[in-house]
Amino acid sequence: MIDWTKQTEDALQSWADAQKQLWSSWVDATGQVNQTQLADTWRKAVDTWEEAVGNGLKAQAEWSRTLSENLAAVPNVPKDIQDWAKQTQEVGSHWNTAQKDLWESYFGMVRKAVPVKMLGTVEAENQKLFDTWQAATEQITAAQSAWAQTWTEQAAADAPKAKASKTKKAAVA
Repeated sequence: MIDWTKQTEDALQSWADAQKQLWSSWVDATGQVNQTQLADTWRKAVDTWEEAVGNGLKAQAEWSRTLSENLAAVPNVPKDIQDWAKQTQEVGSHWNTAQKDLWESYFGMVRKAVPVKMLGTVEAENQKLFDTWQAATEQITAAQSAWAQTWTEQAAADAPKAKASKTKKAAVA
Protein backbone atom coordinates (compact mmCIF):
# COMPACT_ATOMS: atom_id res chain seq x y z
CA MET A 1 0.00 0.00 0.00
CA ILE A 2 1.29 3.47 -0.86
CA ASP A 3 2.43 5.56 2.09
CA TRP A 4 -0.15 8.37 1.79
CA THR A 5 1.08 9.95 4.99
CA LYS A 6 4.59 10.45 3.62
CA GLN A 7 3.25 11.80 0.32
CA THR A 8 1.00 14.26 2.16
CA GLU A 9 3.82 15.41 4.42
CA ASP A 10 6.18 15.88 1.45
CA ALA A 11 3.60 17.87 -0.51
CA LEU A 12 2.80 20.11 2.44
CA GLN A 13 6.49 20.66 3.19
CA SER A 14 7.11 21.67 -0.42
CA TRP A 15 4.18 24.03 -0.23
CA ALA A 16 5.43 25.56 3.04
CA ASP A 17 8.88 26.04 1.52
CA ALA A 18 7.32 27.83 -1.46
CA GLN A 19 5.43 30.11 0.91
CA LYS A 20 8.62 30.95 2.79
CA GLN A 21 10.37 31.76 -0.48
CA LEU A 22 7.45 33.99 -1.51
CA TRP A 23 7.67 35.91 1.77
CA SER A 24 11.44 36.27 1.46
CA SER A 25 11.13 37.54 -2.11
CA TRP A 26 8.51 40.04 -1.08
CA VAL A 27 10.59 41.31 1.83
CA ASP A 28 13.60 41.69 -0.46
CA ALA A 29 11.51 43.58 -3.00
CA THR A 30 10.12 46.03 -0.45
CA GLY A 31 13.49 47.64 0.09
CA GLN A 32 13.99 48.29 -3.63
CA VAL A 33 10.73 49.81 -4.87
CA ASN A 34 8.65 52.96 -4.53
CA GLN A 35 5.10 53.04 -3.12
CA THR A 36 3.34 52.34 -6.42
CA GLN A 37 5.69 49.52 -7.25
CA LEU A 38 5.29 48.13 -3.75
CA ALA A 39 1.49 48.05 -4.01
CA ASP A 40 1.72 46.40 -7.44
CA THR A 41 4.28 43.87 -6.21
CA TRP A 42 2.08 43.10 -3.19
CA ARG A 43 -1.00 42.56 -5.38
CA LYS A 44 0.90 40.32 -7.80
CA ALA A 45 2.43 38.31 -4.97
CA VAL A 46 -0.96 37.77 -3.35
CA ASP A 47 -2.52 36.87 -6.72
CA THR A 48 0.22 34.31 -7.34
CA TRP A 49 -0.05 32.94 -3.84
CA GLU A 50 -3.82 32.66 -4.07
CA GLU A 51 -3.57 30.90 -7.42
CA ALA A 52 -1.05 28.41 -6.00
CA VAL A 53 -3.31 27.66 -3.04
CA GLY A 54 -6.31 27.25 -5.35
CA ASN A 55 -4.36 24.84 -7.54
CA GLY A 56 -3.30 22.86 -4.47
CA LEU A 57 -6.89 22.58 -3.27
CA LYS A 58 -8.04 21.50 -6.74
CA ALA A 59 -5.33 18.82 -6.81
CA GLN A 60 -6.38 17.63 -3.36
CA ALA A 61 -10.03 17.36 -4.44
CA GLU A 62 -9.03 15.60 -7.67
CA TRP A 63 -6.91 13.09 -5.75
CA SER A 64 -9.85 12.22 -3.51
CA ARG A 65 -12.23 11.90 -6.45
CA THR A 66 -9.77 9.80 -8.47
CA LEU A 67 -9.14 7.45 -5.56
CA SER A 68 -12.85 6.82 -5.15
CA GLU A 69 -13.46 6.39 -8.88
CA ASN A 70 -10.50 4.03 -9.31
CA LEU A 71 -11.64 1.89 -6.42
CA ALA A 72 -15.16 1.77 -7.81
CA ALA A 73 -13.77 0.63 -11.18
CA VAL A 74 -12.05 -2.42 -9.68
CA PRO A 75 -14.20 -5.50 -10.21
CA ASN A 76 -15.54 -7.46 -7.23
CA VAL A 77 -14.74 -4.82 -4.61
CA PRO A 78 -16.95 -5.52 -1.60
CA LYS A 79 -19.79 -3.08 -1.03
CA ASP A 80 -18.47 -2.06 2.40
CA ILE A 81 -15.16 -1.01 0.82
CA GLN A 82 -17.01 0.91 -1.91
CA ASP A 83 -19.14 2.60 0.76
CA TRP A 84 -16.04 3.44 2.73
CA ALA A 85 -14.38 4.95 -0.37
CA LYS A 86 -17.47 7.05 -1.05
CA GLN A 87 -17.57 8.24 2.56
CA THR A 88 -13.85 9.05 2.41
CA GLN A 89 -14.43 11.12 -0.72
CA GLU A 90 -17.30 12.98 0.95
CA VAL A 91 -15.23 13.73 4.06
CA GLY A 92 -12.36 14.86 1.82
CA SER A 93 -14.74 17.10 -0.09
CA HIS A 94 -15.99 18.71 3.12
CA TRP A 95 -12.43 19.17 4.34
CA ASN A 96 -11.46 20.71 1.01
CA THR A 97 -14.42 23.11 1.18
CA ALA A 98 -13.49 24.13 4.72
CA GLN A 99 -9.91 24.81 3.64
CA LYS A 100 -11.14 26.81 0.64
CA ASP A 101 -13.35 28.96 2.90
CA LEU A 102 -10.45 29.51 5.30
CA TRP A 103 -8.13 30.54 2.49
CA GLU A 104 -10.70 32.88 0.93
CA SER A 105 -11.09 34.62 4.28
CA TYR A 106 -7.34 34.80 4.74
CA PHE A 107 -6.70 36.26 1.30
CA GLY A 108 -9.51 38.76 1.82
CA MET A 109 -7.64 39.95 4.92
CA VAL A 110 -4.25 39.96 3.17
CA ARG A 111 -5.61 42.00 0.25
CA LYS A 112 -6.72 44.71 2.69
CA ALA A 113 -3.15 45.18 3.91
CA VAL A 114 -1.52 48.42 2.80
CA PRO A 115 2.10 47.58 2.02
CA VAL A 116 3.24 51.23 2.13
CA LYS A 117 2.17 51.49 5.77
CA MET A 118 4.16 48.40 6.58
CA LEU A 119 7.50 49.62 5.24
CA GLY A 120 8.85 50.69 8.63
CA THR A 121 8.11 47.39 10.29
CA VAL A 122 7.84 45.07 7.34
CA GLU A 123 10.67 42.74 8.35
CA ALA A 124 9.47 42.26 11.94
CA GLU A 125 5.81 42.01 10.97
CA ASN A 126 6.51 39.62 8.13
CA GLN A 127 8.48 37.41 10.47
CA LYS A 128 5.60 37.39 12.98
CA LEU A 129 3.11 36.66 10.22
CA PHE A 130 5.30 33.95 8.74
CA ASP A 131 5.85 32.36 12.16
CA THR A 132 2.10 32.33 12.78
CA TRP A 133 1.47 30.97 9.31
CA GLN A 134 4.16 28.32 9.70
CA ALA A 135 2.62 27.18 13.00
CA ALA A 136 -0.80 26.95 11.36
CA THR A 137 0.67 25.04 8.42
CA GLU A 138 2.36 22.60 10.79
CA GLN A 139 -0.95 22.04 12.58
CA ILE A 140 -2.69 21.44 9.25
CA THR A 141 0.09 19.07 8.21
CA ALA A 142 -0.25 17.16 11.49
CA ALA A 143 -4.03 16.94 11.10
CA GLN A 144 -3.76 15.76 7.50
CA SER A 145 -1.04 13.27 8.41
CA ALA A 146 -3.17 11.90 11.25
CA TRP A 147 -6.14 11.63 8.91
CA ALA A 148 -4.05 9.89 6.24
CA GLN A 149 -2.56 7.53 8.85
CA THR A 150 -6.01 6.66 10.20
CA TRP A 151 -7.29 6.16 6.68
CA THR A 152 -4.34 3.91 5.78
CA GLU A 153 -4.66 1.89 8.98
CA GLN A 154 -8.41 1.47 8.44
CA ALA A 155 -7.85 0.34 4.85
CA ALA A 156 -5.24 -2.16 6.01
CA ALA A 157 -7.54 -3.44 8.76
CA ASP A 158 -10.52 -3.75 6.40
CA ALA A 159 -8.59 -5.56 3.67
CA PRO A 160 -8.30 -8.91 5.55
CA LYS A 161 -11.97 -8.68 6.54
CA ALA A 162 -13.01 -8.13 2.94
CA LYS A 163 -10.79 -11.01 1.77
CA ALA A 164 -12.14 -13.30 4.52
CA SER A 165 -15.71 -12.37 3.61
CA LYS A 166 -15.02 -13.11 -0.06
CA THR A 167 -13.35 -16.44 0.83
CA LYS A 168 -16.26 -17.38 3.10
CA LYS A 169 -18.79 -16.60 0.36
CA ALA A 170 -16.79 -18.65 -2.16
CA ALA A 171 -16.65 -21.58 0.27
CA VAL A 172 -20.44 -21.45 0.80
CA ALA A 173 -21.09 -21.35 -2.95
